[in-house]
Amino acid sequence: MKTINYIFLSLWMGVMLLSACSNEIDNGYSQHNNYLNISTEIENTRSVRTGNTFSKGDSISLKVLLRKYGLYTDSSSNIRADYDGSSWTLSRAVALNDNGAYVCAFYPYDKNATYFYDYAIDVTPNPSSGQTDFLYGKSSNYANAANPTAKILFNHVLSRITLQITKASTDNGDGKLTSVVLRNSSGSNVISQLAKLSYDTGILTPTKDINAKITIPTSVTLSNSPPSVDILVIPTRINNNAEIELTVDGSVYNTKISADTLMAGHQYIYPISINRTSGSGGGTVPAGGTVGNMVDLGLSVKWADHNVGATNPEDYGGYFAWGETATKTDYSFS
Repeated sequence: MKTINYIFLSLWMGVMLLSACSNEIDNGYSQHNNYLNISTEIENTRSVRTGNTFSKGDSISLKVLLRKYGLYTDSSSNIRADYDGSSWTLSRAVALNDNGAYVCAFYPYDKNATYFYDYAIDVTPNPSSGQTDFLYGKSSNYANAANPTAKILFNHVLSRITLQITKASTDNGDGKLTSVVLRNSSGSNVISQLAKLSYDTGILTPTKDINAKITIPTSVTLSNSPPSVDILVIPTRINNNAEIELTVDGSVYNTKISADTLMAGHQYIYPISINRTSGSGGGTVPAGGTVGNMVDLGLSVKWADHNVGATNPEDYGGYFAWGETATKTDYSFS
């Protein structure tokens, strides 16, 4: 007898908008009065790096420009700055004069980010430390000999996808999640592993690759209390051409991501509910809940026993605009 195994994945997504910057600022680097100092703060957005300040031991790359046009000095490209928990120490001092100095910065420090090359972004997870939460910053003021401190505001370069994966009470498997993969659907190139970030402008240029994918190893047992799996993504526009692949109990299940624009510094939450009639099997499966059983309410038609996009009668399911058949990411008046 052939056994058919099902997995039902219900997706819901919400955009977490950028919040206001914090006022907490790191102390600057101190040498002589006419040498460049820096102070830093981080845009407090929904990202993997939480908080508004750097941690002790962090290092950043600095590029000092003459009012945004050309290097301030011959040695003011890719200066390393190290944070000791309260102040920054620069690897090379930059003597300031009356001309305004404009500072661009990256986190983390990259020794290869010279004047002639852009900053390399790679979202492939490191086996020991996971993915890097890249930051880009630029000074909000011009520093000079009279006012030597450049105030640098950092923003998050990547988007953040958060999967909240639950195991339905009726699921018959053990629920051991060992891998999560974000990848392109066949023939698509919307998901990238690599990109170049302009040293001067902060503009990100993805490297298109149809074989690109981001694999997050996990070791959790699913239950009705969902663990959160974070995936940092190079910002992109998805239109049902990217997939999430889960390895549960040794079998692979996948579903496509609905249309959305993933923007830098934003978080996108996808609750996923798993409900199988047996503990294994795998395969390509539809997203959006289960087909409902018919219920006779004594009216002219029969009704489903739960909402479209839901798995259980108590679930909300999907949200739909009037006259439309697909869920949306924005339900504002416009």
